[in-house]
Amino acid sequence: MPFDANPMAQDAPMHALRTLLTTSLFAVFLITLSAPSSASAQAPNFSGDYTLDEGASDDFLAAFEPALEEMNPIKRALARRYLKKSEGPDTRLRIEQNGESVTLQGENRPAVTLPLSGERTSHQNDKGETVYLRARFRGAVLHVDMETDGGPFTTEYRMTPGGVLESRVRVVNEHLPMPVTYRLVYRAR
Repeated sequence: MPFDANPMAQDAPMHALRTLLTTSLFAVFLITLSAPSSASAQAPNFSGDYTLDEGASDDFLAAFEPALEEMNPIKRALARRYLKKSEGPDTRLRIEQNGESVTLQGENRPAVTLPLSGERTSHQNDKGETVYLRARFRGAVLHVDMETDGGPFTTEYRMTPGGVLESRVRVVNEHLPMPVTYRLVYRAR
């Protein structure tokens, strides 16, 4: 049965949860796409093509489990089913960085360009909903904040030795009983 076909999924809390989960996948895409530029002399250059190292990354689905366990059984079952059908994080990522902005593109997704000034910019997700993004460096770490109707997402990007791009994602939402965090590792190809 499709997620929306369940009459219990039509109530406001379930709609909000469905929006949160959909938005979190979009956030993973944008956040995974939102990498840094040389806004400061210390900022590393993230330009390149990357592939997700699933073995070194956290399991995206498992990251949601502690929060899902705290939900009522109906919402938990619907959320798990929906997450299992989702695409999850992008397996390939392209980043083009210059002194003022960064352009990110996930596999089979349109490119997103963000200024590195911390300026709030709006983008539409694939459902036509508006989300707001800010990108800025703090030392060698790129911080990307995303505001959605479902709640805020924060991602920190770091370049580790050997061309490894690491992102740490934190999702906070009023429909989740606790924040969800996970780590993704991308290797240069």
